[in-house]
Amino acid sequence: MKSLFADSKSNHIKLVYTLVDHILATEDNPTQWRHQLIESCIYNTDQASQLSDDQLAMIYRAILIAKYLKYSYDELIPEFEHYQVRYSIDLDDDYTAGAVAY
Repeated sequence: MKSLFADSKSNHIKLVYTLVDHILATEDNPTQWRHQLIESCIYNTDQASQLSDDQLAMIYRAILIAKYLKYSYDELIPEFEHYQVRYSIDLDDDYTAGAVAY
């Protein structure tokens, strides 16, 4: 039973990483990230202005991951739709035959 939980948690983390990577790739806007860090009171204006774009991306990625890890599967799906995340699923032959039969 423990391995089922581990697999489920691992899949959840993969979904979160996929979503966050997509958000960062499509909304590559360090100025917006800096503004959000200041608005969230994570950094003040002086501190945020000293961050490089790479540092901003890493911080913003960590914030998004922490945010979405708290989401359930049911809460993640609308986020995938909102950000128009497209992904493919590779099924082994055993699963493909079952899917076709279903």
